[in-house]
Amino acid sequence: MLYVPCMISLGRDMHSSCIKIMFWLGLLDLAAIAANCVLFGFILMQGAVYCSDPGLVTITGVMGYGTWCTASTFCQLLALNRLFDMMSMSNYFTVSY
Repeated sequence: MLYVPCMISLGRDMHSSCIKIMFWLGLLDLAAIAANCVLFGFILMQGAVYCSDPGLVTITGVMGYGTWCTASTFCQLLALNRLFDMMSMSNYFTVSY
């Protein structure tokens, strides 16, 4: 998995808002891979369908769909962040403590 070294390098340099959004998007992608590949693969090997195991199929489907929707929203947020940065309006994404 190439995500792990990339996540480590992103985690070390979290100064700009773009890097922070990409870091959280990477964590969300790891969760999506777990739901869409590992859990669905387990269900496929069992031969389970909704009628045989509705709880597991529902939870896995909700996890997969939820991570996809959230990742899509994060990608739009990242595009908006990059647009504001190019327009020199990046102060909308900064938080002063």
